[in-house]
Amino acid sequence: MMKCFPAILVAGFLGSLLGGWSGSTQAAEKPAPATAPAAVWERLAQGEKVQLVVVFDDSAIKAEAEKKKQRGMEEDALQHWRQARLAALKKQVLSRMPARQVDVLNRYDALPMMFLQFRSARGLKALLAQKTIINVYEDQQVHLAQ
Repeated sequence: MMKCFPAILVAGFLGSLLGGWSGSTQAAEKPAPATAPAAVWERLAQGEKVQLVVVFDDSAIKAEAEKKKQRGMEEDALQHWRQARLAALKKQVLSRMPARQVDVLNRYDALPMMFLQFRSARGLKALLAQKTIINVYEDQQVHLAQ
């Protein structure tokens, strides 16, 4: 029997197994710029809307959170602080997007990701030009065999 799971759940599970959502563990590493699959660009060129999971670089937030934790900040307060920082990061990214080119479908308040719908290649290019974007993934169902 096969089960279907949204890609975001599978990505979250795999991300947690691999140690979190941030791409780089060392400040000296410079991640490659995020890209989108050719099929996404083709669909946008044909006028289709495309839904993508966008993953943000939260390594600076994680590093600062670790310092706050070492200084004795309580877990609940730390979680609220982290969510506020993620919200500010997402707001900053969205503020740099061309008007009416992207719709927010889900913000995932506690995760360094959002679920966005792009109306044009122009909107996706503007997103991928930002250094805080690690990757984008198509929203697809993943079938897992039992």
